[in-house]
Amino acid sequence: MQRDHIDRLVHGIDTLQRIIRQVRQRHPFHIDAWVVLPQHLHAVLTPPPGDADFSRSWRLSKRGFAKAQPRTERRSAARQRYGERGIWQRHFWEHLIRDEADYQRHVD
Repeated sequence: MQRDHIDRLVHGIDTLQRIIRQVRQRHPFHIDAWVVLPQHLHAVLTPPPGDADFSRSWRLSKRGFAKAQPRTERRSAARQRYGERGIWQRHFWEHLIRDEADYQRHVD
């Protein structure tokens, strides 16, 4: 992984926060906990009642951050073919919290 690619997330934290605030205005969710690491981030999110579309909010946040970054990263042929940036993983993993103990394990 390129060094500038790794540094974008840590050094772009203000941009990431701004983008997430913008997404939350249109598609509310609560951030219970999150940690930003050099190569990725982890977050525990709570959607509003009746809205369990984590993918939409996360997709819009990732897209907004990527658009705010200069296009200097290397991209695979597949990413080029689909017009994807090379900043984020292609997918994300979600986990539905089952109970208070599960919630605490994920926040910890």
